[in-house]
Amino acid sequence: FTFKPNSSRRGAMNHLGNSLGIEDLVSKYIEDKAYEASYQLVTRTAIRDFDKPEQVLKWVVPDLPTAKYIRDNHIQGAVIDDSYSL
Repeated sequence: FTFKPNSSRRGAMNHLGNSLGIEDLVSKYIEDKAYEASYQLVTRTAIRDFDKPEQVLKWVVPDLPTAKYIRDNHIQGAVIDDSYSL
């Protein structure tokens, strides 16, 4: 299961976005439905444990673009370790 639209849906979304004057609707949709959902999931973990501010946290996310989105938009300075990726 994924919120990333397949190629036929991408075409329909691009057409809809162009009709409504919304630039890059597909990317905005993915950001909202996939990346932000993953960010909300990982921030419901030990990141809220304020008693251990120096604790190293490790999160597992669905893919590298999601990891980069979280790092670049929410957790600046995060390190992405893809050594366990498939």
